[in-house]
Amino acid sequence: MASSSDLAERSAENVVRAMSKHGIRRLVTISAAGVGDSFQKVSPLMRLLIRNSNIERANRDFENMEEVYEKSNIDSLAVRPVGLVNGQTNNRAKLVDRFNFSSQIAKRDVAEWMLDAVERSGTFNTPTEMIGWG
Repeated sequence: MASSSDLAERSAENVVRAMSKHGIRRLVTISAAGVGDSFQKVSPLMRLLIRNSNIERANRDFENMEEVYEKSNIDSLAVRPVGLVNGQTNNRAKLVDRFNFSSQIAKRDVAEWMLDAVERSGTFNTPTEMIGWG
């Protein structure tokens, strides 16, 4: 069964409505490396893969989701992990400026990054962060 091509966008609209109704002001969500302005930071091989697969459709939906959050009054951060892998954390997660074919990060490291982000003081400095292993 395939999901709707606008599932993330529609979900974001519902989340914004619910958060506004209940006075919740901060959100950290998952997106993907290669979405929006990070597409220019993707290696040529990865761009070819994205353009010629269902990843492009999913990335469009994630980009629309990010836009919903950016236009809202919510202090939001979309975390854009590079290639997700299973396995143990290695505590090397950091902001990255490229997404290559070999770029990786463990799902657990992404989860820890997102939990840490929720607890940061002040508002988010940027609406997105691309992360991977350094």
